[in-house]
Amino acid sequence: MKSDNFNLNLKNVDSALAQKFWEKSDQSTFFTNPKVISLFEKKIDWWLVSKGNEDLCIWPICNSKENEVYIPLFTYYFGPIWSNTHIYSANHTKLTTLNRVLDIFIEKFKAVYKNLIFQTHFTEHDLRFFLWWNQKSERKFLISPKYSSIIYDLDKKNEEEIFLSFRELRRRMIRKAEKIENIVKTETFSYEEVVKLYCDTLKNKNHEIEKDVLKKIKIFYDLSKNNEGKMFGFRENRTNQLISFLLLTFSKDTSNLVLNLSSKEWKNSGVTALTMFEAIKYSKSLEKKFFDFNGANSPIGADDKQSYGGKYSLYFEIELSNN
Repeated sequence: MKSDNFNLNLKNVDSALAQKFWEKSDQSTFFTNPKVISLFEKKIDWWLVSKGNEDLCIWPICNSKENEVYIPLFTYYFGPIWSNTHIYSANHTKLTTLNRVLDIFIEKFKAVYKNLIFQTHFTEHDLRFFLWWNQKSERKFLISPKYSSIIYDLDKKNEEEIFLSFRELRRRMIRKAEKIENIVKTETFSYEEVVKLYCDTLKNKNHEIEKDVLKKIKIFYDLSKNNEGKMFGFRENRTNQLISFLLLTFSKDTSNLVLNLSSKEWKNSGVTALTMFEAIKYSKSLEKKFFDFNGANSPIGADDKQSYGGKYSLYFEIELSNN
């Protein structure tokens, strides 16, 4: 599809081309990696806007058999990915390009899909296109601020700096856990015991357990056995019971916290904080720049994640209304 709008070209591309784009963009994340998404979702449309031979933005869309767009479970920042050419372009041209590219995307999506919902990257805060759209159109964009918690410049911090950035309570709990004699660090887990600890954790929080979620945990579990991720945990020595578990995924310069589980009986032992410290130190050893706790949108969860030295990070979930 060609547009007279700034000589832009919009087309549906395959995952191979999407992968090449993803690898070159500084807005790429684990959750928008075409190889990863294809493991979770059966139907993904990749839409690309170019200007001549220059690719400007790619947008993944997951949609159901009923042609309804949705954001996959366990994903963050699932939406448009801009090229470095645009990200680092001069300010005097950036806004014009952004608005015209978004316009051609939205007009196409209105014609193809029943609805539209997506998220922005945490570095993408210019939402004026959507505000200006709302002033002239009957169908409005609903814009919801969302938050994550991120440790920035992790690669530049030493272990002591990381530890001292934790809340004093976290530091005390880690020191307490380090003195426990009947626990042992482990990096070997069965999928069944991970699921059991996950289900126990949700039951303790009075949350329902969805079968589809368990299937996706299996995918994360499998990914963690290669360079896409890593699992950490502690067991009780005597019983070999898994009492703390954490799963990270990796992409480029970032570690993402996907699962953080612990036994109710060991809640006050400090072992959860110790597991988190081990995961952050490991991410540092990989020279990751960011440790993303992925989601800090509840009072308790946000406070817990920022107690490990994370700084709040803003992104947006945007939905096009149907009226």
